[in-house]
Parts: sequence; structure tokens; C-alpha cells
Amino acid sequence: AEIICDGINGFLTENNKNAMAAKIRQIMSHSDLRHAVGLTASQSISQSWESIIEAVRRRYEIIIQHANSTNRACINVEKQSKHFVFDMT
Repeated sequence: AEIICDGINGFLTENNKNAMAAKIRQIMSHSDLRHAVGLTASQSISQSWESIIEAVRRRYEIIIQHANSTNRACINVEKQSKHFVFDMT
């Protein structure tokens, strides 16, 4: 598992909209910081984005297969503009 260090190889913030907005403003206003963090992240992350995306896809397939086999969940997939929305009820 990778460890994200704020301002070193990624950006961390509290889970609230004000903290996230402040962090986004900080990132957007410091291009040198963005570049340095991006470079460090690319050197420290052990998985490619392609492998991460594939892992997430496999997890969704397992969830959908489980839901279909147990009939305990209903999954609706709607396409909204360029994004897919998964509603598991």
C-alpha cells in the first residue's frame, strides 16, 4: 500500500467541503507545488492508473455478480452526460 504524504506525493484534506475547497485553491495557485508533487507521486506510486482502473472494474463485476445471484440488491446504471451513475438499493 502506498502512503500519501500531503504536499510531497499527493494532497490530503479533511473530509468537508471547506477544507477541500481550500486545498483546491492552494493546488491551483501553486504550479511549482503541483509539478513537484506530481513528479514525486509518479516515482512513488507502485501501480499504473491502468492497473488501478482494472482492479476497480473487477470489484464492480464481483458486486454486480453477487447482487444478481442473491437477488438482495438492485443495481440501476444510468448514463448522465459522460458519467455513469451506479445506484445500489
